[in-house]
Amino acid sequence: MRENKDTNNKKKKSLTLAQKKELCEKQKDQKLSGVQLAAQYGISTSTVSDILKRSEHWLSIDTTLPNANNFREKSSVYPQLEEVMSIWVDQQISRNLTINGPIIQQKAEKLAVLLLMNFHK
Repeated sequence: MRENKDTNNKKKKSLTLAQKKELCEKQKDQKLSGVQLAAQYGISTSTVSDILKRSEHWLSIDTTLPNANNFREKSSVYPQLEEVMSIWVDQQISRNLTINGPIIQQKAEKLAVLLLMNFHK
């Protein structure tokens, strides 16, 4: 949980994506009320309500992925490119090859051109 101070000097707590999933699971399995969940997680009942409104979405999150500990979901501008790049980076790491920012950028630019060419075919 991350704490921020808002304008009223109250501490504002943010839940990770995994914690939101956990909250939804507790409500579903243990039938806990919004007040009980709010007390457990140190958040407001309105925040609990907002999370539970999207419980189907939160329950579908894979908590084994690295982004499960993020506080926000980030939408991708180029999801296909990011997917291909993720696979490429994993391959390089498994081969114990050195990769750095410029190498990754160069590969991303080449793949973007290839993906664009495939898109227009």
